[in-house]
Amino acid sequence: MADLVRLPIRSRSDHEAAEWLARLDRGLTPDEQSRLHEWLRADVKHAEQLLEVAALWDDLDVLSELSALLPLERPEPPRIARRRFAWAAAAGAFAVVAFAGGLLVHQHTVEHVEPVPAPQTLALAFETSIGERATEQLPDGSVVTLNTSTSIRIEYSAGARDVFIERGEAFFDVADEPRRPFRVHAGGSVVEAVGTAFNVKLAARGDVEITVTEGRVKVRDRVPASPAASPERRSDFDTTLIEGEVAVVDRAERVRDAMPKITRLEPAQLDMKLAWQRGMLIFEGEPLEAMLEEVERYTTADFVVADEQLRGIRIGGYFRAGDVDALLVALRENFDIESERLGERIVLRAVR
Repeated sequence: MADLVRLPIRSRSDHEAAEWLARLDRGLTPDEQSRLHEWLRADVKHAEQLLEVAALWDDLDVLSELSALLPLERPEPPRIARRRFAWAAAAGAFAVVAFAGGLLVHQHTVEHVEPVPAPQTLALAFETSIGERATEQLPDGSVVTLNTSTSIRIEYSAGARDVFIERGEAFFDVADEPRRPFRVHAGGSVVEAVGTAFNVKLAARGDVEITVTEGRVKVRDRVPASPAASPERRSDFDTTLIEGEVAVVDRAERVRDAMPKITRLEPAQLDMKLAWQRGMLIFEGEPLEAMLEEVERYTTADFVVADEQLRGIRIGGYFRAGDVDALLVALRENFDIESERLGERIVLRAVR
């Protein structure tokens, strides 16, 4: 069994340290600077945790900025590759590994201005390429943030605001217009909201995931099943989600179970799910194959797991997407997984 590395991310304050690091990387607002100082004063250990997590991401030039904030000497970066131990566990044991990377950020500046009345009829389109994310303020004052490789169309009319997700993932902070509902169409589902904030992810195979961070939204079928269809074959639904809930509409299951699968998340879990907005990916014990599938959304690399026994290895930790080379080094050193590059194709197999 491969030696495993466990990163020093063990508690809620460790999560908070990583989140502050991501904010420092993209630049703090005046309000965030004040809140960071309050967080540092709340516990003497917070400064050490922030520096410790920063040292893991040695591609970030934030340690010099931290030294001006923290009244303590900068510690030596932890030797992650040497803090190794054998973790006796069955196949598929949980392990944590992180890699540094450079997620390309295509972040438009959104000025906080009073929205002007939107035109009665308007058509817009936005998209991001692999590794990009973008934030756009819409004419009605709503704000949409696009994740990597995302394409959306927007149609405003006198009676509705309709967004069509053609691929990818987007977060919506919706301006309140009760007389003109805001609807997001993705796959076979429609998400309708008024004055709320939520995230919609359209998977490649057509599954849709909706995460509500504020207010409530209604989720329904775009085209309900025929009334003549038998109860076993009906796939229409109409349900409401509230803040902190996640719904997954499984395309393959819809003929058997009309209702989406709804899960309630704690605030920390909600933050982790939406970490992509800060240029981060966070995993908590997902299988290697599932982790690689998510990583592929942020790079042109195509991973192939050649050995079946590797698929069950579980991965967790804070990840910055984009640096494939660092990921391959971590897999080799910590899991005895070697790689072979064939152009954009990367084949992973156990070290012989």
